[in-house]
Amino acid sequence: MKHQYKLSFISACPVDGEEIHYDLTLKSIIPIMAEEIVDCAANDGKPALQEQLAEKFTTRFPHASGRLKGTHQAINIVSSWKAIR
Repeated sequence: MKHQYKLSFISACPVDGEEIHYDLTLKSIIPIMAEEIVDCAANDGKPALQEQLAEKFTTRFPHASGRLKGTHQAINIVSSWKAIR
């Protein structure tokens, strides 16, 4: 069985403090608790670069493929990764 999880969230940029809107998609054959996804996105309330957030998702959910999209300073940034099997 395949599962897909989608979350939109906001995180502050650690450089200029701008609020960045992100769209996350995770795909997994192993169920993931929604609370774990939200907790990971919250990043302990700390600002982070998109690349750092994407790395955190890959580490926390190694069995999931994912895509994180955000726009900052008019630049669309897409981070994507494959599940480690």
